[in-house]
Amino acid sequence: GGRMLTLPGHGDVPRTRPTVAAYADHIAPQLPDRPALIGHSLGGMVALTLAARLGRALRALVLVDAPLRLPVPALHSTGAAMTPLLSRMPRLIAALISRRTSNRAARPAIHASIAGMSQGGLEDAMRAATGFNGWPLLDQILCPVLSIWGRSSPLPTTKQTAENDAKTTGRTITYQGGHQIKNDHPARIHQDVTTYLEAHP
Repeated sequence: GGRMLTLPGHGDVPRTRPTVAAYADHIAPQLPDRPALIGHSLGGMVALTLAARLGRALRALVLVDAPLRLPVPALHSTGAAMTPLLSRMPRLIAALISRRTSNRAARPAIHASIAGMSQGGLEDAMRAATGFNGWPLLDQILCPVLSIWGRSSPLPTTKQTAENDAKTTGRTITYQGGHQIKNDHPARIHQDVTTYLEAHP
């Protein structure tokens, strides 16, 4: 029985410093002994950070279209300047992201979750993602890793998936679809993740 953990600035959870490390600080006390972590996108960045801290105390790590670093170099330097502007348009961002899933039934829930975020929470999330660099963390990942990527997602790169595989004890599965693969293929992801976790008790 898994549990959904809510990041700062999402839902009714108070904001914290807009960094992935600070988000991980918030999540860490909520973890049980020897957990398995599953994270999509920004949640995957947080899960990767926690995995680097926990070492062998983590049972397994599942990353769903979670880039080690956003593959747009300009964002790393301009993210802090752009995020206040973009975060003023949560409904527009919600519409753009929700339409990226081929699962039309999931679109209203995606739209509502993003549009319902405060401007500050959305800005924090964008700033945390654009400022994250997970490459230095890879050598600290000691647990089994499953990486699930969307074939047409703009986030991962071939180099990134190969590097992730080489530096972890992981395997990679690539699905048809883009960044919203967790909504495009919920049943398949559930099955693949369940099978992987059962193989790493």
